[in-house]
Amino acid sequence: MKKHLTLIPLLLIFCCILPSAELNNTVKEHFQFTVKEETCLLPCAGITQLHKQKNTITVIIAIHGVHYNARNYHTNVTQCIKRNRLKKYQVLAPQFLKKDSVQQQQNNVLSWEVSPFWGSSKAILNKNKTRISSFDVLDQMFTYFTDKQQFPHLKKIILVGHSGGGQMVQRYTLSSHIAWTTESVHHIKVTYLVMNPSSYTYLDENRPINNITQFIKPSGKSSGYNEYGYGLEKLYSYQRNTTSPQEMLMLYKKKHIIYLLGEKDTTNNGNLSITRPAMLQGPNRLDRGKAYYNHLQKIYGNEIRKTHQLVVVKGVGHSSSNMFRSRAFAKILQTE
Repeated sequence: MKKHLTLIPLLLIFCCILPSAELNNTVKEHFQFTVKEETCLLPCAGITQLHKQKNTITVIIAIHGVHYNARNYHTNVTQCIKRNRLKKYQVLAPQFLKKDSVQQQQNNVLSWEVSPFWGSSKAILNKNKTRISSFDVLDQMFTYFTDKQQFPHLKKIILVGHSGGGQMVQRYTLSSHIAWTTESVHHIKVTYLVMNPSSYTYLDENRPINNITQFIKPSGKSSGYNEYGYGLEKLYSYQRNTTSPQEMLMLYKKKHIIYLLGEKDTTNNGNLSITRPAMLQGPNRLDRGKAYYNHLQKIYGNEIRKTHQLVVVKGVGHSSSNMFRSRAFAKILQTE
C-alpha cells in the first residue's frame, strides 16, 4: 500500500551554511509535510512568498538538474515573468538533495541515497532510511494547491524541468495519478514542460533507427534497456503502489505536455547519459527528443499532437538559463 502523506502548514526554517559550493546553494526555506508521524522538510525556493499570496492565478514549479541549483532556477523563471510583465504568477523551485548534502543541516530535511530524478523511494530522514519517493513530494505539492482556502483563485500549474529536472518531469507526468486528479477533479489546468532531458521512458520495447523515424526491438547485448526509467519493466515502488503500465499509458495521452528542445543541444557537455539504454534512444539530446515524439505518434497515432507538442528552441544548446530566457518559453507562459 502507498503510505499516507499528510500535508501540514508551510514553515520557513533557517539552516546553517554548509562547506562546499554545492551545499552552500542549499535553499533555506522549506515545504513541510508529515509521514508516519514524522515531519519532513524539502528545501523549496519561493515557498514563503507563495504562502503570502492569496491572489495567485498561476504557479510555476521549476525542477533543477544535476547541479541541484534550485535557487538559480527560481531566479531565472522569476526574471522571465518580470520581463514579460506577467501578473499573479508565483514560482517554486524545490530542491531534491543527495544524502551527503544534509550532513550538517537541521533535522527532518529529506534527501535521497540515489538520484531522485526518476522517483526513487530510497530516502534519508534524520540519518535513517525511509521509503519516500521524490514523486510523493510532488504529489503533496499538487494536493496543497487544491486547497481553495489557500489558493482561491488558482487556475493553472506549470511543472517545468531542465536536463535531470526534465527527466523528473517526464517520468512524474507519466507516473502520477494525483497530478491528473488536480486537473480532472479540481479543474486546475496543468501543463508539463520537459526541457532537454538526457533520456525518456519509452512506452514499448522498440527504439529508433534510420534517422529516428523508424522503430524496432533492439537485438544483441541490450539486456535491461527497457527497465524503468528507460522503459516500463521493473517499475519503482512508487509506480507499483499507485498505478499500472496500462493506466500510465492511458493518462499520459491525456496530459498536456510540451517537449522543449535546444536546437544546439547536440553534443556531450559532460552530463549526457551514454549508457547503453540511453544511447539506444539516440546520439544526443536533440535527436532523443525528436525520436521520442515520433515514438509517441507510433504509440498513439497523430491524435497525440492535440495534447503533446514538440518545440525546438533556435540557437540554444544545453543551458537552462538560455531556455528560460527564450522567446519560446515566454510564449508558453503567456498562452498556457
